[in-house]
Amino acid sequence: MKKTLSLLLALIMAFSLVAVLPVGASAASYKATIELGSGTLNVRKTASTSASVVDKLRNGDSITVSAQTTRSGEKWYKITTEANKVGYVMAKYVSLGSKVGSSSGSTSTDNKTYTVRTTTMKIYKSRSGSSSLLATAKKGAEVTLLTKYTSGWAKVEYGSVTGYCNFKSLTASTGSTGTSKLSPKFYSASKPNYTLYTTKEQVTELLDYHLSNFSSSFSFKVNSTNSSTLERILPSAKADSVYGYLLSEAEMKAAKLGSTVTYSIDASSKTVYAKINYTSAGLVLKHYKDGTAITDSKAKALNNKATSILSSLIKSGMSDYDKALAIHDYLCENVVYSTADVGATAYGAIVEGKAACQGYAEATGMLYTLAGLENVIVRATNNSTKATHAYVKVKIGGDWYNVDTTADDPINNKNPQP
Repeated sequence: MKKTLSLLLALIMAFSLVAVLPVGASAASYKATIELGSGTLNVRKTASTSASVVDKLRNGDSITVSAQTTRSGEKWYKITTEANKVGYVMAKYVSLGSKVGSSSGSTSTDNKTYTVRTTTMKIYKSRSGSSSLLATAKKGAEVTLLTKYTSGWAKVEYGSVTGYCNFKSLTASTGSTGTSKLSPKFYSASKPNYTLYTTKEQVTELLDYHLSNFSSSFSFKVNSTNSSTLERILPSAKADSVYGYLLSEAEMKAAKLGSTVTYSIDASSKTVYAKINYTSAGLVLKHYKDGTAITDSKAKALNNKATSILSSLIKSGMSDYDKALAIHDYLCENVVYSTADVGATAYGAIVEGKAACQGYAEATGMLYTLAGLENVIVRATNNSTKATHAYVKVKIGGDWYNVDTTADDPINNKNPQP
């Protein structure tokens, strides 16, 4: 018999808007992208706002459109999501691309990385210079090329933005620009080996080990599975974990997840099974740690932005100290302090330029890890006020140094510390 206990904190969310093109015959299928201003888009079982919801989509999610219909004057598309869920969405939130199985004026590019070669490159909402300007990328910035059109336009991903630019502004990334390739280095935590886990300290030690390895799940034996014992020994708050990119409470609520770490108990074998849900930064680092594909749209945007930043900052021959300082200075110069929900994540800091101490710490730790600097996120508690604060310890030349990009940031940094 199993019973489930949910603990810690979790999720993701917010985005999008749109342009609409008609799907010709329903027999044809088209690649398409969800474009929202904010929030999520419901995928309905039928073409009706009262129909049951079979899935939810976010800005930038890829879908396949197979048919269209009109109900009460509203155009709907029948779609298939990347998770192979079939349903209907309002057409006004969909940007159509090329026909599946047909070149129709465009070429698939297998998401190759390109570099901006002009001084600046404008990215538009649609394939028109008169459409809304979404972003401007500077020379040397990297984008992911999604589709190349015979008209000279290209569909690209740049940070959290998906839009269209002049293909002539791009050049294929060759790795010959003097930029050092990513060589991620992860914090090395020791694995505990208790036969039975009887204290919260022991379980936290095991959790920290698996967080440092970005494990999706793990299990351990306990001497009792009664509720009072489990409540006493299982970590019950995010502050209990020293390491890891765990979802915030706001993210957890938005994602409709019960917790960041979920514990299921098998009473017959006295075994606890733990499942971990990571932030977008955790998903990116998990990709570099064990090769897990990045499928989450926010994680993709974060990875693109982070690799672009490191491409411009980290050069061959730099010392670890110089790498750490360059990343520190970049975050201090490009992030402003914010207590908004997004501020608790590396995504908020790196993609949106807004963060509280948790977001600063996760952004610092993530970039340090990808740059080959062993580091660990520290969550400290003020003994008198009980307020918590996050910063990073990084290993340079065999010694550990404290790095607090929250406290060091001079831009709009109002009362960042407890």
